[in-house]
Amino acid sequence: MNLQNDILKSGDISFRGVIFPWDCDSMGHLNSKNYYGIFDQAGWHVFLALGYQPQMAAGNGMGLADVNHQMTFKRELAAGKLVYVRSYVDRVGAKSITVRHEMYDAETRECTSVLVCTTAFFNLRSRRAMEIPSRIRTACESWLSAKDATTPS
Repeated sequence: MNLQNDILKSGDISFRGVIFPWDCDSMGHLNSKNYYGIFDQAGWHVFLALGYQPQMAAGNGMGLADVNHQMTFKRELAAGKLVYVRSYVDRVGAKSITVRHEMYDAETRECTSVLVCTTAFFNLRSRRAMEIPSRIRTACESWLSAKDATTPS
């Protein structure tokens, strides 16, 4: 199954959602922990598109471990706002990839936040980072090469 061509490509929308009142803090805007939750959901769609399936954890012991997050907040989001996330591969290493997720206000199309996340491929049995499987590496590299040609709309 060629997942990377069927689900999404570099720069596609990897998440759509709405900000609910219970997602907001006492100041009335989206709580930091919920930004991470939205980006995490987008990330799972990205990894599936790149060829990682959650059942690989049970089947061959291959997991994923986020090792670095860098969040930039640009605009506040309040309850009722519709948002979407676009995702890009920024770097492919031997054992990890770096994905950039950009969250947008769906109405204004303004970028509200960016998460740059480095994720290591992780052997769940040995508890150590492992080489990226070649099939997934190829998909990551195709996203990387498409990065500059992609423009959000």
